Amino acid sequence: MKSQYDETLSCIDNSSWSHNVEMNQTDQITFTALQDGSLGYQLLENENYLYFLGQQYRIKQADKDDSGYDYHREVTTTHIRFDAQYVYQYEKHKGSWTVGPADLMSFVFDQNELGNHGFTWSIIGDPPKVEVTDYGEKSGQDCINDCCEKFNMVVTADNKHIYLTVMEQFVKKINLSFKYLNNTPEFKTSIDTTELQNIAKCYGKTKEKEEDNTSSDSGSDLSDTDVDTTDIATKDASADDDTEYYFEPFIVRDEESIKEWGERPGPPIIDERFTNPEAMRQYALATMKSEPEVQMSLSYTGDEPLSLGNMVYAIIRPENFETWVTVTAVKTNALSWHSDPEISLNNKPQNLVDYEVALQKSIQLVKGHLSGIGRSLSAVDTLANNAWGMGTITKKVGEVHDRN
Repeated sequence: MKSQYDETLSCIDNSSWSHNVEMNQTDQITFTALQDGSLGYQLLENENYLYFLGQQYRIKQADKDDSGYDYHREVTTTHIRFDAQYVYQYEKHKGSWTVGPADLMSFVFDQNELGNHGFTWSIIGDPPKVEVTDYGEKSGQDCINDCCEKFNMVVTADNKHIYLTVMEQFVKKINLSFKYLNNTPEFKTSIDTTELQNIAKCYGKTKEKEEDNTSSDSGSDLSDTDVDTTDIATKDASADDDTEYYFEPFIVRDEESIKEWGERPGPPIIDERFTNPEAMRQYALATMKSEPEVQMSLSYTGDEPLSLGNMVYAIIRPENFETWVTVTAVKTNALSWHSDPEISLNNKPQNLVDYEVALQKSIQLVKGHLSGIGRSLSAVDTLANNAWGMGTITKKVGEVHDRN
């Protein structure tokens, strides 16, 4: 931690090594260290540094686990870029402010009274500017997260130099395909409709609240880029009918989602800062989870190294699934020659569309097979024609006859 000692680690259990990188989320190394009497083992303490492939990681956990004669430590480290949480801007830029990512990064990293702790940064691309209000009281990590969210950017780093790249320039197609049972022995897809919502009632700013709070900004018409989703509250839609609003509460519907999945009403969306109904409507449409969560992952046995943002064509024959996918997370063990990388893929709406197309292909194949053997097609026809409109998949699996 004070740069007094450095030592090559001979104490690592190679099979335990895991380097996990996830787009805009994680860059972490974990491993088990075995007590071998080395200086390196003793240096595995909280806040000391680990160096791997030219990058610096800070030890955040070094749990001692001694049982009998088995002495070892479970070590977790995070990339030094996450030390941006210790850069802090206590001031606020008062009022409305039209900004790009460079404006926010400069304000938080370069214009605070505590300094930037050695961090530098670069912006790659020129995303459209957005409006923010009273921006400040943020850490450097908060600012990076804001840039990724507001400008659709990806953060990468070379030690303490931060790169923020617009998504369109970060994602690149490569000459590689994932082929099931060729270089992809495992492929998993999960579609979760648990939190699906495509109808909500919207409540904006109340006039009573404006009169009681003279410090609030009554003239702001906020768009969806101004509001953090953590500011949303929920309440009983039947509360105080005498409340006066700047616009009448209204119901918003995501018709595309309703067409696909049926009506899925959910909790009201309330934000006291909205005085413009159209801005409120756009924000509600962006806030509701009107599409299911799609998670895709696979293991990869090929020789081509994969990086975040690589676009690869996936061919999964048993599922009739073919589409472009983007690598969003890579988990590797560089210390074990027989360990295959675990790859996570993007969960964009297009993947869901491609998956639905694959399902329809599978249905048609089943229909053709049943027709060839003279079986009734009534059940599978129902599945093909009606299931997607209801947002559920059903099939006939048997019959129960009442003896009476």
